[in-house]
Amino acid sequence: MNLKEHLREIKDWPKEGILFKDISPLLLNPSCFQFIIQEFKTHYKKVDFNKLLAIDARGFLFASTLAYLLEKPLILARKKGKLPPPTISESYSLEYGESTLEVSSLAISEGDKVVLIDDLIATGGSSRAAATLIKKSKAELVGAGFVMDIRTSIGSEFKLECPIFSLLKF
Repeated sequence: MNLKEHLREIKDWPKEGILFKDISPLLLNPSCFQFIIQEFKTHYKKVDFNKLLAIDARGFLFASTLAYLLEKPLILARKKGKLPPPTISESYSLEYGESTLEVSSLAISEGDKVVLIDDLIATGGSSRAAATLIKKSKAELVGAGFVMDIRTSIGSEFKLECPIFSLLKF
């Protein structure tokens, strides 16, 4: 399936100079959504892990379905102030601002093998923050999955220090 033909691009949003790739059309098309989930399922069935971590908010859509199908616990990495204590947090930069991710300190245990799932990777800020939260918990990041890999010149240099799986590369 050619997912690229279903994407919508919006120039200069959310600020000038950004070419936003909208995944909404993929979600409006059940065949596209099913294809994405099936590809993630096929790939991650072969990976040794015990928990999925989803990044707020679009990562929740893909990771929750995948967690259900693979019968794995789901960890939510939320924006600051959205989870009850106790939490651990990590701040990061975006193309258009700053943000902070938090996870419940009760959700990740020492020795866990975690796969991170999100809709896209661009500058890598939120993914790096999530990876740091996993490391702070003395767990291991064993994989990261994205619908789209649109790493920019800013983000292309960083390493998550785990295999990255993506369905679309730009």
